[in-house]
Amino acid sequence: MEGLFLFLYGFFKNKRILFFILVLTVGLIALFLASRISFEEDITKMISGADNKAKITQAIEKSGFLEKIIITVSMADTALPPDPERLIHQAAKLADTLQSKTFRPYVRGITFRISPTAIEDVLDIVYRNLPVFLEEKDYLSLDTLLTPARIEENLRNNYNTLLSPASFAMKKMIVRDPAGLSSVALKKLSAFQQDENYRIISDCIFSKDKKHLLLFVTTVFPASATSQNAVFVKMMDRLISSIVEQNNNELNIEYFGSAVVAVGNAERLKKDIRLTLSITLVLLLLIISFSIKKKRLFPFIFLPAIFGGLVALAVIYLIQAKISIISLSIGTVILAITVDYSLHITMHFKHRHAIVETIKDVSFPIIVCGFATAFEFLSLVFVSSESLHELGILAAISVITASFFTMVVMPHILDLTRGKEDKTEEKNYLERILDKITRYDFHKNRLLLLFMIIFTVVCWIFIDNVGFENDMMKMNYISDKL
Repeated sequence: MEGLFLFLYGFFKNKRILFFILVLTVGLIALFLASRISFEEDITKMISGADNKAKITQAIEKSGFLEKIIITVSMADTALPPDPERLIHQAAKLADTLQSKTFRPYVRGITFRISPTAIEDVLDIVYRNLPVFLEEKDYLSLDTLLTPARIEENLRNNYNTLLSPASFAMKKMIVRDPAGLSSVALKKLSAFQQDENYRIISDCIFSKDKKHLLLFVTTVFPASATSQNAVFVKMMDRLISSIVEQNNNELNIEYFGSAVVAVGNAERLKKDIRLTLSITLVLLLLIISFSIKKKRLFPFIFLPAIFGGLVALAVIYLIQAKISIISLSIGTVILAITVDYSLHITMHFKHRHAIVETIKDVSFPIIVCGFATAFEFLSLVFVSSESLHELGILAAISVITASFFTMVVMPHILDLTRGKEDKTEEKNYLERILDKITRYDFHKNRLLLLFMIIFTVVCWIFIDNVGFENDMMKMNYISDKL
């Protein structure tokens, strides 16, 4: 294996300008393709069970449930008596603003007041599609409604109804169905009657205690479009804050929905990615600073990781043009692995200051380690989770690319950054300590072996007490506002 890298090093040693132009060209192409990839922030992609999840997700998306946001308007002081009129007035202001031109790109519709014709619309559907609501046994009931005695009874009841105040609402129904044939189908709809926990006041939906008013907002974008919905959520936050301030903080307006949760998940993911990446970079810089004295080598230590990541993103773009941000959130692990390759060859070179000898020493362990790590990540492809599939492919390509970049490109960089005054460096204090630890014959320490045996037996005894959770909600991020 070392022969290939020695050949490449010798071939490009006198053609380094052409070599670096080729590397730079490949890097720019990878950067261009990686910049065109789109990011998905759908937390459900982490859920296993591809077949069932796809059916459930498709059913929910088709129902339009994910596009609904529920807004509740109530008084901040729950001890105050109900004031429906004030809640309706403030909710009307909120609804009017959400239907304005400013919110039109994000709001498809608002359900604030129930239409007076809603019942008539339902009945109209029943009248026009009556056979759909009937079963075979229902036709026996219809026969009893068409007997002369039953028809005469229905006409008498209809006549009395038309003479009563109820005629205002029942006239159209009686004219359309004087025999009452639709009553059989209407009984089937009784299961969808209004919940006892809600009541209608001035055509608005209130809770049973009349202290909470409900509005339903239908968004233009689905819950997965978090970048667009994030703008909408920020605008709605400003609107709600403005209305609450106008009411001297006596009003409480809250909202909930899949789109809101998705935005909260995305924001939390981005914060976590920035935090973990920052911690990783700080720790890596501390390790590199302690291990390498030549500061001009610092930027080059990260080159294999950056190049490998760009190539991996470019390949994924060519395959599917998108990637889950959840997969990228584990990128800090890949960064630490790939930086280790360049750090390994650099540390080896500083003790030898001979490129050929360094290539002979580190080529086999770096390449074998790269392929072994890549195969470990590729095993994620067999897991029934879309995000883990993407993570496996991303990590495998990144690791292999970084290992080859380390063996092909880094020798030239180390050779060019070597100064005439550079000498073979002695091992520092940390390296000497690590050498002592690795050279210690642990297998000859009987006390240590006895302790490991006892510890293993204890762990084996208590292993049955470990419980495993399969609640996928534990994988969900929670928005700070929720």
